[in-house]
Amino acid sequence: MAGIYGDCQQCCWPERSPFDYTNSAVLIDSVLERYKSGLSKEAYGYLAGFTSEVPDFSGQDSEYPAVPWYDELETEYTEEFDGDIFSNLKSLFEDNEDASEFKAWYWQKITDRMGETALISEWCKENEKGYFPQIKTNANPYSQVLQTGSALQYLRRFNLPSVSFSGKTAVSHFLPVSVSSLAKQFGSGTAGASVLGGLGWGIRPGEFEEYMTRLIECGINMFVFHTSFLHLNYKSLSRNQISFPTHITWKKVVPQILERLREKAEDETKRPHKI
Repeated sequence: MAGIYGDCQQCCWPERSPFDYTNSAVLIDSVLERYKSGLSKEAYGYLAGFTSEVPDFSGQDSEYPAVPWYDELETEYTEEFDGDIFSNLKSLFEDNEDASEFKAWYWQKITDRMGETALISEWCKENEKGYFPQIKTNANPYSQVLQTGSALQYLRRFNLPSVSFSGKTAVSHFLPVSVSSLAKQFGSGTAGASVLGGLGWGIRPGEFEEYMTRLIECGINMFVFHTSFLHLNYKSLSRNQISFPTHITWKKVVPQILERLREKAEDETKRPHKI
């Protein structure tokens, strides 16, 4: 939307909007169904699932991405309050009691809508595949509002909620614990983490073990490691990303570290987690 105090106009395409069902339909037809039909039955059976970052609705494909919007929002507001939503949009940028009521209604609607249009999760359930939507943990809980409305309400819709860590320090416990809680309440019990993404060279064995231990203690019980290059050449090195575990100097001790981590994870499953 644009022009909060004047004329409002829609500035996005349905196939690119996280609020439009077309977005998920295009993704399913152009990616997921092609994996299903293109791979052999045996190869497709090895495929555990799919992963992607959670859509950021504050950055829609729009010239004016400040206010997330879907067409039915106007009608829904009129039906509930018998009023004009456009005259209230300025409340999103105000701080008073009246504005708070509108903002609560607005962000709830936006969050619900984005979850409802995420048809990829239903497709994965029907095809017995996991879907791992990743919430970035380099953002604080407040900034999540501008990304997903409510990370907790959004992720509860998926059978395998997950978080994404970039760097070698697992600094935020809020979202990993939340994801673990959601997995136990609404999912399969599996809570995932995408780790070492965007990490450069230099992590030591002790740092890696501590990094993983903290996430295990948060209730994370499935990990996706990024990245491992087949060959180290100019193209791979220019990305300045660690090749784990293929090309690290201490790759011979990785199996021993992983074994210790498995033992810690097994012990962790015996403890009752807070919900």
